[in-house]
Amino acid sequence: MKRAQKTALISMIETMQEAVKELNKRLKMSDTAGLPNLLADLQDTAVMVGETIEAEIGQGSKSAALLEKLCEEAYKVSNEMSPDNALNDILVQAKDSIDAEIHAPATVVFLPIDASMWDGFGTIWEKEISNPDNKVIVIPLPWYERDGSGAPSVLHYEKDGYPEKVETTGYNDYLIKNNHPDVVYIQSISNGNDLGKTVHPAFYTSELKDNTDDLIYIPYTLEGEIDLKNESQLARLTEKVMLPGIFDVNTVILQSQNLKEAYIEVLTKDIPPGNEEELAEKRDYWDSVIKTYGSPRIERILRLNKEDIPLPEEWKRFVEKPDGSRKKIVLYSNSGWTFMEDCDGLIDKIRDSFKVFEENAEAIALIWRPYPRIKEILGLLRPDCLKEYEALVQEFKDKELGILDEDSDFTRSVVLSDAYYGDDGGMVSVYRATGKPVMVENISVRSS
Repeated sequence: MKRAQKTALISMIETMQEAVKELNKRLKMSDTAGLPNLLADLQDTAVMVGETIEAEIGQGSKSAALLEKLCEEAYKVSNEMSPDNALNDILVQAKDSIDAEIHAPATVVFLPIDASMWDGFGTIWEKEISNPDNKVIVIPLPWYERDGSGAPSVLHYEKDGYPEKVETTGYNDYLIKNNHPDVVYIQSISNGNDLGKTVHPAFYTSELKDNTDDLIYIPYTLEGEIDLKNESQLARLTEKVMLPGIFDVNTVILQSQNLKEAYIEVLTKDIPPGNEEELAEKRDYWDSVIKTYGSPRIERILRLNKEDIPLPEEWKRFVEKPDGSRKKIVLYSNSGWTFMEDCDGLIDKIRDSFKVFEENAEAIALIWRPYPRIKEILGLLRPDCLKEYEALVQEFKDKELGILDEDSDFTRSVVLSDAYYGDDGGMVSVYRATGKPVMVENISVRSS
């Protein structure tokens, strides 16, 4: 059985669990209208799933026996019309049994944009490769650098830099359109609508969607908590979500329920007021597409502690006290959005913050981490701000105010630091998950 078929069976079990939940809720309220039909549908679905299982693995399976038991229990409920916890217990067992009894060998392809973004796939790759039934293929994507006019110019392709245990395959050595893998994991849905660089058109979602059973999008960028009533925050998210590829993917994996709700809000906002049926239908669709399995990047961070990451030699003079003990380390981060919205205000605020850190340098070490692609973004959209930013960086270096972290991977800075200060964004989500202190910067406030 293909993985997509097994996933569909498990999804049907989950749908039956939701139906049972509603059934018991209504029975507790003595509201029985329509429940005979619901129970009949439950039995019909159980029979269909059971027959599918027997056709795949033969008669006598535990899964089919449990679904037969479910039908008997549903018949009992239809006669007594009283709440029954046994229905859900049977479905839980049936779901576990299907997972154990049905083997679904799968070819799984990961398409990382580059090695620096592998942490966005890492823990999911580990899960996929741990299944002996799976054939897992990692294909680093070729991408184009954009020229001054924004047109794709220089083609880049890099297979190096991945963890030693990750075996990579050349993009010309495995053609997705010729092999139709069961699952393809992607990190980009922009299909050319991005800044700075763009993946090769052969890997746009419009090309991939018909050549796999499950096209799964995992956004690399992490998001902060989103206020669903804040139009400014939703507008920012809209620019990231409403890209061509979002309508091509089968599954979206997000870091939190809050972000899922924000995605659904953005993806249904075009429904005119009064079209309640269409709105409900669209919300149901995106609710089924978007899963909240967490972020591989956050999972990776939570597995690490300070002892796992050696303090870089060049950091020691900022971090270590004369007696050999360590200062408290604060990670100070600035997002690209804030630079774009108020460059002058942010740079002035950063200088003010630097002054505070400098005054407390005996006790506190500073890691300054601006958005890693900020030079690229400002160069394209705000060249005036880029000059101010570069002057600020040089000032930071000349005064030796702390550690400048321009690495694409924030893992080291997050793990080694003791507290976070800065913009409210994806980094805040990571930091809150660690349980370490977080203070969100207000760029309108000055120290004096």
